[in-house]
Amino acid sequence: MKVLWLCNLPPEPVAADMGRPAARGGGWLTGLLQTMEKQPGVSLMICFPLFGEQTPVRGKIGKTEYNGFPSPVSQLLRYRPALEEAFRQILQEFAPDVVHIFGTEYPHTLAMVNAFGRPDRTLIHIQGLCSVCAEHYLAGLPARVQRCWTVRDLLRWDNIEKQQKKFVKRGEYEREAIRKTNHFGVRTVWDSACVGQIHPGAARHHLGESLRTPFYEGNWRLEGCESHRIFVSQWNYPIKGFHFLLKALPLILRQYPDTKVFAAGEDSLKDPSFRAKLRRSSYFQYLRQLLLSPGLLDHVFFVGGCDADQMREQFEKAHVFVSPSVLENSSNSIGEAMLTGTPVVASRTGGTESLLEHGKEGLLYQCDSAEMLAYSVCRIFDDDALAQELSANARRRAQETHDREKNARGVLAVYEELCGLWGAAQKEEEK
Repeated sequence: MKVLWLCNLPPEPVAADMGRPAARGGGWLTGLLQTMEKQPGVSLMICFPLFGEQTPVRGKIGKTEYNGFPSPVSQLLRYRPALEEAFRQILQEFAPDVVHIFGTEYPHTLAMVNAFGRPDRTLIHIQGLCSVCAEHYLAGLPARVQRCWTVRDLLRWDNIEKQQKKFVKRGEYEREAIRKTNHFGVRTVWDSACVGQIHPGAARHHLGESLRTPFYEGNWRLEGCESHRIFVSQWNYPIKGFHFLLKALPLILRQYPDTKVFAAGEDSLKDPSFRAKLRRSSYFQYLRQLLLSPGLLDHVFFVGGCDADQMREQFEKAHVFVSPSVLENSSNSIGEAMLTGTPVVASRTGGTESLLEHGKEGLLYQCDSAEMLAYSVCRIFDDDALAQELSANARRRAQETHDREKNARGVLAVYEELCGLWGAAQKEEEK
């Protein structure tokens, strides 16, 4: 069986083979690739965009071929017929039985759907949905922040309102691709429901995701973590809801004055330099204003870009992991925290309730309520028994949700089903 993957970024082993640093995010691709490499009778090609580059990159790692295609940043949000033609050439050379597309965020998904032209042999793996994200992108942001323009925004013509409109445009391509495809890999009730609204009657296959190896080896222990330490994995655009955590932090500090927040990513908010100011977006400027509130600056730290081992270390050091997103489908960071055993506090939004049960495997709160976020964090700080119970239950749940072998069997079963559907359809055409 020959399968072609279309991804938004190269999995870590592919990036390493190209001599490039691993992209942030996409850890589930690495986990699934490591398992698929072991499957007999499966030949794999991975295609992915090279953002801002002009030269394609091809290679092979193990028995997996890869093909990086140029994707000019200036055309990132535009549908390019030339890319559709390039995909046709790749498809003709590799002749896949199944095309598995990870994500609908960029127009290259629609280009591949059009180029392949086989809706019954195409599987779109839903990661998030731009068309729905567009509706929530501005949630919780004051009108003055939405309309604000910094020097960086003016130079790039890209303030928060402009960013939201980009999600709207990407959502148009996304919906067209979904309507032209018959099979979808879903993980939560939320993404299944959203796909059904766009394409009623589409086949939806529940496919769990496999995470990166270090998280399966995680071992959070209450006695080994730093008391009252909060970890956040993503924060650099509005939908991740970091502004809600900064609003909740003063409320947490009233009860626990030694609380510290550690966030993955570069420190671009605390830097007071003129150069840093010129590079800040209007959202970053808003976060900085919140951060400069009396008493907060010395309680928030940025740990830089983290690989999988460093992320696991941050989870193990934390007393609690917080996911304050305005919208999530199936947050891999929540899965990583649960596998590691770190107690989770997460906004009740999107598909998060499909990942954990409130009060048993984590604590959920109303996504736009800083008060309930603070209350939930303090509940874990207050109660060691609760923290340990949530940790143990979450780890058990995550070991099942992210079971590599089970998830790989599920993906292979869908591939086999699609090949069977295609064979039956072909025989019908021949009649």
